[in-house]
Amino acid sequence: MTVSDRMRRQWNERARENAYYWVVSGQEKWTKEEYYREGEKDIARLVVPYLKSYGLSPEHTKTLSALDIGCGTGRLVRALAGIFGSVTGIDISEEMIRRAKEENRSIMNAHFLLASGTGPLPVHDHSIDFCFSYMVFQHIPSKEVIRKYFCELLRVLKPEGLAKIQVRGAPGDPPGRVVWFKGFASFYLALTLWRGWLPLPWLRPYDTVYGACFTDAELKSTLMEVGFRQVETFRENDRYLWATVRSPAPDHA
Repeated sequence: MTVSDRMRRQWNERARENAYYWVVSGQEKWTKEEYYREGEKDIARLVVPYLKSYGLSPEHTKTLSALDIGCGTGRLVRALAGIFGSVTGIDISEEMIRRAKEENRSIMNAHFLLASGTGPLPVHDHSIDFCFSYMVFQHIPSKEVIRKYFCELLRVLKPEGLAKIQVRGAPGDPPGRVVWFKGFASFYLALTLWRGWLPLPWLRPYDTVYGACFTDAELKSTLMEVGFRQVETFRENDRYLWATVRSPAPDHA
C-alpha cells in the first residue's frame, strides 16, 4: 500500500468515526458552532497578524486568493473566506471533502477539491496569493511526500506570494523527554530521558498521526532547496514548528 493510499484510507475512517475530533483534538465532542468558532479564533491568531505585517489591508485581501492544504471539513476555509476573495481547500480524504462541501455549501467563495496526496495539487500554476496549512503536515509519514507538497506550494503561488505552514517540530509519542532527535525519511531516532533520568535511545517509524519531524534548520534548508528565498522559521511550542515563506519575484523565478 502506498503512502497516499494509507493516508486516504485512514483519514476516511477517522472522518467517519469523529471528523471534528480528528481535525482538532482539543476535545472529543464538539458542537458544530464550537468547532467552527475555534477555526475563526485560529485564523484571527495565526493569519490576520501575519497579513498585517505585510501591510495587507482587509480591503486588499478581499481581492486575493487563498489555499488551505489539508482542509478537513473546511474549518479554516470558512474563516478564511471572510478575509479573502476566494478560498480553495484541498484534502486527501473523500469523506472530509464531502463533509466540507455539505457544511459550507452556503459560502459562495469557498471551494473544495480532492488531492492525490503525493501528486500535483489540483490547482493552477501561479494562481494563489496566500497558502496556509495548520495541523496537517505533522500527520504525513514521509519527508519525501512533504517535500513534494513544498514543491507544489512553490508552483501554485503567484510571484511574491505568501505562505505560512506548520510541521511537526519534535518526535511524536516518545517514551520520555526528548533531549536529542534526528528525523529520517520515514522514521526518527531520539535520545529520551525515561522516567525523567534514564537515557534511552528510541526509534519509531512515522505514521499518519505521528508524522515526520523536522529541526528548525532542516525545515529552512528544505524550503530553500525547493526554491523559496525568503524563509523564516519559529516555534509556537516544541511540537509546532512554523515556516513563513515568500515565493520569488518574477525576475528571480
